Parts: sequence; C-alpha cells; structure tokens
Amino acid sequence: MNYILMSLALFIFTLPHTLFAATMPTPPEDCFAEQSYCHKYEIVYDNDIRYIEVTIHAEIDASEFATSQDIINRYFDFDHWFEYLDGKDAVRLVTSTALPTTVEADGREYIWHFSHYYTKAPFPLWSMQIKEVSYYRKIVPNPYADAQVAWEFDLKKGRIQIPSLGEDFTDSWGLKYKYGQLFARFDQEKQKYYVLAVTRVIPSIDLLPSVAAPYIEASMLAIFQGVFDL
Repeated sequence: MNYILMSLALFIFTLPHTLFAATMPTPPEDCFAEQSYCHKYEIVYDNDIRYIEVTIHAEIDASEFATSQDIINRYFDFDHWFEYLDGKDAVRLVTSTALPTTVEADGREYIWHFSHYYTKAPFPLWSMQIKEVSYYRKIVPNPYADAQVAWEFDLKKGRIQIPSLGEDFTDSWGLKYKYGQLFARFDQEKQKYYVLAVTRVIPSIDLLPSVAAPYIEASMLAIFQGVFDL
C-alpha cells in the first residue's frame, strides 16, 4: 500500500465523528451568533504522526445559491480565486488554475487545481510558500444522510504536466501532506445552506505544529471567506 493510500486509510479509521456519523456534525451552539462562520484548529496525533486539523463551519443564505452543488461549484471556480481572494492578507495568491477534469480508474470524476500562494508565518520566516496540485472527487458512499454533496481532496504526488503553464510539476512545495473533506446541506426550515470543511495538513517548514497551526488556519479561513463572501 503506497503512502497516499496509507494516509487516507489512517484518516478514515481515526475520524469516525467526521466520516461515519449519520448526519453532519452540528456547529458549536454560538457558531453563528456574530458572523456566518466559525472555525478551529487542533493538533491531532495518529500513530505518532502530528497533523494540523482545521475545521470550518459556514452558514449561507438560500438566496445566494440554487443548490448545494452550486456552492461546491463556486469553490471549484479556481480561475476566479484571484477575484475572490482580493484583499485577503492571510494568503497571497500567485497562481490559481483549473486543470482539465479527468475520469480515473475508480470511475469517479476528478477535478484538478494547480495553485501557488504564500501564507503568513511567524518570525523569522514571515511567510510560507505553498505550490501544489490537488484533486477533488466525490466521496462514495456519502457518509452523511443529510448532506446533498460530499467531496474529498488530496495532494497529487509525483509528476504531472501542466501545458497551460508551460510547466512540468514534480511535487508539492510547502506541504508534506494534505487531505480534506467538504460537505454541504440545505435546511428547508431555515432556508440556509450549511457547509463543513475539515482539512488535515503537515507543512514542510520546520516549525512545531502548534506554532504553524494559526497561520495555516488563517489561510484556509481566508480562502473560505473570499470564495463564499462570508
């Protein structure tokens, strides 16, 4: 079993509250008291491996999107991330490009994203450079009965050609590991969409996870805020 499959299996078997609950986890009681989102980070340990885990809950008015999939499609609008992230100090985008969608051996559609960006970092680094190719695919079966859409995303390992950029991408910079899940459900009574994103990362920089975590969280939150106009 290769590293990616081992990491995915580890994530699945150690996060039953995320992957195998009957309904999406309920946001904290005061999550939307003052704004339309809430977030947290934790340092989690699995088999002596330390991960930074970032969780984001968001509440979006039904008038803004026709379906739950439309919400995910907004996130997949990678070519417009420059517009969405304009003015976000926590992340400085250099490149964001949607790559051709493929259908892989598992029969699922894969949505590909090439991104190059900088996040803030503590002294003396001041910034972290991240350059990655990620792929997104539907989670089968959907683990939550009330989630209309369920997607997972991971880093592409190894070489991939990016003709549109005149570049032969060999591996990610700035991240040793990234895996996450993205869910959306519609509440008919409240006329609200509820979005949940849970992501685990291991940065490449030589910092304690507890030191790097606030900056990783801030960059993920900035992307969420920008894409969904929170």
